[in-house]
Amino acid sequence: ADGSINSLDLSYLRQHLCKKKEIAASSVFPISAFSECMNLYGRAQWSDDGSSILLSQTASGIEFTANCSGNLEIYVSSEKELSNVYACKLNVTIDKDYENSFEVDVLKSKVTVETDMAQGEHTILIQKATEHGCFDMVEITGISIGGEPGKTKPVQSDKRIEFYGASLTAGYGNLVTHGGAG
Repeated sequence: ADGSINSLDLSYLRQHLCKKKEIAASSVFPISAFSECMNLYGRAQWSDDGSSILLSQTASGIEFTANCSGNLEIYVSSEKELSNVYACKLNVTIDKDYENSFEVDVLKSKVTVETDMAQGEHTILIQKATEHGCFDMVEITGISIGGEPGKTKPVQSDKRIEFYGASLTAGYGNLVTHGGAG
């Protein structure tokens, strides 16, 4: 072999790259590992035993820091009411640059966010996008990252905005895909 890229053993490279991805994906932390670097928003609360965070209302969520890279997996469970009208969704924002909405499949226990984050300190915000009426609770039990939880909490603004109103203001029916009552 002359040392050029064409002479490299591609099977070795594939195997090596796969091992690196497995290492990143295997960094699963219980949600309690983020308690020192996490803010709770809205109607988010710790479960009685401290093993999970419960999100009950629209826009309730968590924001935390992590020193990581690669993709993000959110381990969840939810009590789904039997309804084909609504789907439970989570909004995920990373470093205010990446934002996407993900449907929670109650038959699977995780939501995979394919972001391919560069190595470094990141701020991750996870919010419930759907209301209490379609899912009683979304329970976040763990986070998988290619790295480790951060050392400090994200900086919070001193300003607060409070909205008064009816069900529309609270987000009820915000993702209904038909014209029926929600």
